[in-house]
Amino acid sequence: MTRFEILALLHRAPFGLSVQELARNSCAPNWYTRAFRCATRTQANRLMKWGMVKKQRDRWRIFYGTYAITERGKERLAWAIKTGKLNPH
Repeated sequence: MTRFEILALLHRAPFGLSVQELARNSCAPNWYTRAFRCATRTQANRLMKWGMVKKQRDRWRIFYGTYAITERGKERLAWAIKTGKLNPH
């Protein structure tokens, strides 16, 4: 799962998504494996380091956090769609 796909999934979510929800919504055949979820978390943390997503604590689940897209992430996503790095689906 690329960082642009993560940004696209987060852009469609109104309240942000957890790592498990990101993996499930990716429609990858191996979304349920621990390796896939760890790779997704690593990509989301890199995006957070670059300021494209922010992590919020989940209200109802204590140890979970949700990722939400920032304005910088929306600009980068628009650039990716415009340059053809991501298909707008």
